[in-house]
Amino acid sequence: MHTKHTMAYIPVQLVRQYWKSICFFLVVLCILGYITYAFTAPRGNLGDVHNDLKAIKAPEGFSYIDLDGIPVDIKNFKAKPLIINSWATWSPFSLTELIQLKHIQDTYGDRVSILAINRMENVGVIKSYLSTNNITDSVKIIVDPTDHFYKAIGGYAMPETVFYNADGKLVHQARGELTAEALQQITESIISQ
Repeated sequence: MHTKHTMAYIPVQLVRQYWKSICFFLVVLCILGYITYAFTAPRGNLGDVHNDLKAIKAPEGFSYIDLDGIPVDIKNFKAKPLIINSWATWSPFSLTELIQLKHIQDTYGDRVSILAINRMENVGVIKSYLSTNNITDSVKIIVDPTDHFYKAIGGYAMPETVFYNADGKLVHQARGELTAEALQQITESIISQ
């Protein structure tokens, strides 16, 4: 019985004896994890895009549509700075960001175009959600029934937002929710380029 009691404390004794080595190992492990992530994180088709919005065009035989079912070609928005947001009704962060995008559109008007591309949801659900949350008219809502856009940008967080300057150059990609301040700062940056 005395042996079992002593053996139970061996890991604690080892930790006390080697805590500096354990901490060093954990720091090295974190650094290696970050480096691995930096080189292997999904980048999608836009990873190397500079002046070409064609990388996110809908595939053959498919088109993005607006809430009235009219086809939308994203490259038609290339003439001025463009913010494209990927969102869904099930994401609480999407609601916050849609409200912020509406404010940005109301503030900057014709100086920037904003597209909010919904991820594979029914048009009726989208319209009800937008009406309930008073997000209408300011932001151009687009439906992507196959989730092509999200896949094209290498999306893995919600929402995902990409920013283009007036030349169609990809300037910034934000993964996850943006603060109002960050959204305004990035918007001002793409407008001033």
